Amino acid sequence: MKTIEEIINKESYERLNGALVDRVIEIAEKLKEACFKLDLESCDSFKLAGITFQLRRVKSNSGYSQWNLYMYTERDLVAVDEKTSYYFVNDFNCYIKSSNNTEKLYFLQHAKQIFDEIEQMFQTNANDIEKAIEETKSL
Repeated sequence: MKTIEEIINKESYERLNGALVDRVIEIAEKLKEACFKLDLESCDSFKLAGITFQLRRVKSNSGYSQWNLYMYTERDLVAVDEKTSYYFVNDFNCYIKSSNNTEKLYFLQHAKQIFDEIEQMFQTNANDIEKAIEETKSL
């Protein structure tokens, strides 16, 4: 029979959680880049693969700012693109709440579907642009 320490001290589990966090942040950064190209930062929120997201600019009292990708969960609005929760530039009025590992796994499990929908949005926008250019050639 295994001891409690043997059960809870699983290095492979900790290593996989670290890999999960790194992969989610990598994908979230790519998604954030795509969202900016699609002008989604101007939306209050947007839905991809059944998940509601929001791009938010976090601003500290000291003037620093950054954009984060947030995901609505059952518990709260959480940043997908951060490893841990923290106070941005040590500003206690500027708390960034990170997603937990369960929420990160949920995001990663839906990443393929999210990017399929992003690809469709790019294609729709490209078609609309081509159509508008074509319709205004005679002006």
